[in-house]
Amino acid sequence: MTHTFYFDDLYDYFFVFLRLSALLMFFPGIGETFIPARIRLLFAFVLTLIITPVLDIDVPTSDLLNTQTLLFIIRETFFGAFLGILAKLLLNALQVTGTIIGMQTSLSGAALLNPSLGAQDTAIGTILMFGATALMFATDCHYLLIAALITSYDTFPGLEPLMIGDFSQAIIHMISQSFWLGVKLSFPIMIVGTLLNVCTGLVNRLMPQMQVYFMFTPVQIFLGFLLLVITISTVVSIFIDHFREFLEGVANG
Repeated sequence: MTHTFYFDDLYDYFFVFLRLSALLMFFPGIGETFIPARIRLLFAFVLTLIITPVLDIDVPTSDLLNTQTLLFIIRETFFGAFLGILAKLLLNALQVTGTIIGMQTSLSGAALLNPSLGAQDTAIGTILMFGATALMFATDCHYLLIAALITSYDTFPGLEPLMIGDFSQAIIHMISQSFWLGVKLSFPIMIVGTLLNVCTGLVNRLMPQMQVYFMFTPVQIFLGFLLLVITISTVVSIFIDHFREFLEGVANG
């Protein structure tokens, strides 16, 4: 099927590009700080050319210097950034998981630069976030991203006013959900670490002369690595299921 391109369509492509580029600036994997902004904008431009013909959007006016059009530009950018930030907040659940695992295994001091956060993070949290990001694309979650963007024009019409209250509630809900998911994913290692600390305390009370913590630290590190090897695939798979459920929820409106 041949699509005829008219000059008036430039406005449709421009407004779709605004929402899509704002989304990709925050979306995990594509919107990381180590990926140049030009690459992200080029990717957004290519996707804009692909999906704009299948969208039915209401453009306020063909005059870019109009006040209504400027507000429309702000709304489009805000809608795209809002979806990207929600996905980014959900990914931070693995950062919580890595922090808890690092504390329970005495490896919280082993810090690496996490490009997703733009700051130092535990080595385990960095590994989990990189593994989940790679698995997103391996399981075709990026196709759900495109479907979510297309559906967002029905959920967040460009000409509708900004629902600041609803957006703030969604952000708060996503933060709480992300934190609780991160805690749940670390439950196995947290339980074993807590039991080991209780045993260490009991031994210390029974034998005060023994350097209990010095002797139990290698055991704690070994058990932590053993449990991490056993559960890391399950942790990442459960996270991907939640992430896919989030994208499907957005795609379904």
